[in-house]
Amino acid sequence: MKKLRWIAGSLVALGFAVAAIAQVITVPQVTQIGAGDLFLDIVGGSPQANNQYATAAQLGTYGNTLTGGNAENAIVGGDFGTNLFQRGTSVGSITTTALYTADRWIAWSGTATTLTVTQQTGAGDITARYSASLRVNKGSGAGVVQSCIAQEIESVNSYRFQGTTAEFDFHAKAGANFSAASSNLQVSIVYGTGVDEGTSKLAFQFNGGGGGSSTWAGQTNAASNLLVPITTGWARYTVVAAIPATATELAVIICYTPVGTGVAGDWFEFTGAQLVVNPALTAAAGAAGAVLSPNDSRAKAFYHRPQEIETALQQRYTYSINERNSAGAVQTPLGSAQGTTTTCTMYIPFPVVMRAAPTYTNAITATTWTMVSDSQTATVLATPFSATLGANSVNGASINFTTTGMTAKDACFLTSTAAGGGQMLWTAEL
Repeated sequence: MKKLRWIAGSLVALGFAVAAIAQVITVPQVTQIGAGDLFLDIVGGSPQANNQYATAAQLGTYGNTLTGGNAENAIVGGDFGTNLFQRGTSVGSITTTALYTADRWIAWSGTATTLTVTQQTGAGDITARYSASLRVNKGSGAGVVQSCIAQEIESVNSYRFQGTTAEFDFHAKAGANFSAASSNLQVSIVYGTGVDEGTSKLAFQFNGGGGGSSTWAGQTNAASNLLVPITTGWARYTVVAAIPATATELAVIICYTPVGTGVAGDWFEFTGAQLVVNPALTAAAGAAGAVLSPNDSRAKAFYHRPQEIETALQQRYTYSINERNSAGAVQTPLGSAQGTTTTCTMYIPFPVVMRAAPTYTNAITATTWTMVSDSQTATVLATPFSATLGANSVNGASINFTTTGMTAKDACFLTSTAAGGGQMLWTAEL
């Protein structure tokens, strides 16, 4: 019995000892990751004879190449499925004067080299994870002038590129009759030392086009007309360039030089455009910039911003009110006659604070807008937007509509007599 009690007691003691030992085992924790740390990398999940290690910087760079891993794109409206196209999904008759097309994108060409820029949504016009692309098309004319589409980056969004490497990415494909020599796009990353000097100056210095007459301060091509050969199938292309510490404004430009008289299929399409900082590609960029291989795995992933964020970003530069497709529908905020029987004054608040006090543009002539007030029936406004414009601010616009038959102090607003295509548009573009 004594022996059994001793064994039992020993087992109990051993159990306590095991429990005590189990309680002090802890899993090692990494308390901080340093820039010089190394991490064991088992390549492909298969252990090998010699250990291999990755640096913290390598892990960070790799993370940025994963979908959703990069949210620093300086380009606005580079996804043409979420671009607002406030000037319409097709803008044509583009020649020597630069015209805005899709929101934030401006295009120009030359005499007899007429461009049309359109949103495309067909099955062959989109690539994975996108619902639309932008087509730059020389549909007619015998001109062979370099034709370009560009976006200027606002200075406040350019400073972060100072003294580092810029990476410009986009998906692109060529039309069946794309006429550029060797099917080459000509891609540039441009910087200047002024502040928000505008796209007309940018284009004039770049190739003498756009309708401008002067240039950016210190305008320089960090990557100058680098040749990017594209095919009739979608691929992702990357251009990188060193940006000096003095740069205070940036732009990206995609061009091609057509050959011969324009024919159907002489176009290129692109989408997923981004401009990001990537110091990991400094060596690849060199002093003159460089083109990486198509679909290069070192390029950062495109971050698909939600529509609501893209809408707010684009409305910082352009805001439009489109006539509703319904007769009699109220079109605008309520205004007031303010002591007159002939003028309805309205204040139209903008949904976001704009980049600068905008200018008003009567983008689409409309004859179906009507004015309604407390004391008058609907009065047709033949030229509603020739009315006096009040002072605009970054927060809203004042506009005066001339009409007849109101009583002083009447409330007033715009309606429509039919399903019209009228538009009011304010722009604070660069």
